Amino acid sequence: MIQFAVGPLGLTHDEFWALTPREYEELCIGYREREKAQWDKLAWLSAQIYNLYRKKGTKAFTAKDFIDWDKIKTTPKHFSKADKIRTLQELDEELGL
Repeated sequence: MIQFAVGPLGLTHDEFWALTPREYEELCIGYREREKAQWDKLAWLSAQIYNLYRKKGTKAFTAKDFIDWDKIKTTPKHFSKADKIRTLQELDEELGL
């Protein structure tokens, strides 16, 4: 978790430790949405380039031909209360608390 927080999320250690689990989850969801938006732009651009140079009579592409989000699970996984308790216990053990 810390590696993701200080890496892709760009948080300092102090910022990470000041977060609640819910706040951290929201930051992760926001990051995932930004990444998805970037992939959507790339897929749109790829379709435009392909269509510009495609041979006559061949099918035109859309962004959905490159990335079909309906087939990719992007919703966050919600954990049960037991899963959350187990994860917190594992963190406590790892941190020696």
